[in-house]
Amino acid sequence: MWDAFGRLESGALRCDFSDGQHLVLPFSSRQRFRGLVQELVMSAAGTYGGALYGSGVTLEHLLAAVLRLARRYSLTWRLTPYEPFAALLADALYALTKNWLGLWTLREDSSETLDLKDLRRNGGLLEHVCYSCRKQIHKGERAGIAVRQAVAATEWTAFIGLYRRAISRWGEKATLSYPDELFWALQDLAPESCRLWLAYHDEKLVGGSVNFYHNRHAVEWLAAYDPDAFVLGVRNWQTMQMIEHASTTGFMVYDFNPSGSLQGTRRFKQTFATQQRQAPLVVRRTVLHRVLERIRH
Repeated sequence: MWDAFGRLESGALRCDFSDGQHLVLPFSSRQRFRGLVQELVMSAAGTYGGALYGSGVTLEHLLAAVLRLARRYSLTWRLTPYEPFAALLADALYALTKNWLGLWTLREDSSETLDLKDLRRNGGLLEHVCYSCRKQIHKGERAGIAVRQAVAATEWTAFIGLYRRAISRWGEKATLSYPDELFWALQDLAPESCRLWLAYHDEKLVGGSVNFYHNRHAVEWLAAYDPDAFVLGVRNWQTMQMIEHASTTGFMVYDFNPSGSLQGTRRFKQTFATQQRQAPLVVRRTVLHRVLERIRH
């Protein structure tokens, strides 16, 4: 998938320990500064990343593996809030940021999530969202906005066009611009893993969202909307439909994903009465990487 995004290659590593335990770190790899620096990226495009392991692995195993790799590589890793050792690992790595001459940094961030099982027990989503969110949801319903999943390549093409127009409006504020090849690769995933949701008003495409699904976890990844349709409540109405679908099909968590520096996006998510889960970004730079960054700047 990330090969399609460009400049990233598979760099998954298996770590074996003397006590018989092992774990897999599903990194991607990229070359920086014309190949002088190799960076292992657990969190391509800022997404969650985590190790894969069995019940015998402890925090000490995980930390030892990370420190071993950090001797040789630069690392970028957004800790998933669903990692059993996430909080303890973040604390341990944070302690390193004070003693490694700025080579380690830990950037605080969080994700907004919904406990769908709890919502089902307590009257459903509309009973808990804030007043402004509920008002926008009702606007979308009255406007007759139709929300459905994409089933054809032409619908993906239409969404890419909507996304490109959004990118052009954001201009320099756009944090990333994904190539068309990545969206074509997404279409090849099983529909149980990736769904493109589209919103139409009078048969015109006015919104879309790419969501991922795994086990009992549903997560939003990328959305784009026609700004003229915001007054119709399209964003809230479509989000409501996606959450309801996840809830009725047995998912336990609806995850809005971290917002980074986009505070307006974070506030929008919080109108759905979300719970906040910590998802810090861990960055480790080798001495050479840090020196080259300073020279470039």
